[in-house]
Amino acid sequence: MDRAQGAAQSIEDAAFLGQLCCSAGTIQDVFRALHIFQMKRKERTTTVGKRSLEIGRTWALCDGPEQETRDKVLREGKCGVVGDGLYPNPFSDSGFVEWLYGNDVFEDAIRALD
Repeated sequence: MDRAQGAAQSIEDAAFLGQLCCSAGTIQDVFRALHIFQMKRKERTTTVGKRSLEIGRTWALCDGPEQETRDKVLREGKCGVVGDGLYPNPFSDSGFVEWLYGNDVFEDAIRALD
């Protein structure tokens, strides 16, 4: 699932930090911006990383009952779940897709400043 998410998260980080720093007028503002950056970006990047690992595990199942269930769900085109509740194809989960790709990092930074 990685889908270059390490690179994507780095670009989001740069945009978020740039937006925060545009508002910094003093050194204290820079320290505040860095604190906000660490708090807000850590939430998102941790979630993306965990989800990537979970999806990688689901897609790399060894032959057996879990793998057969996953394959059946994929064959039938269901937006079902396998085992621990993950979609075998995360891109069939419209909520996840919107959260991952529909994020406005500039707006997030502006909200974080308020």
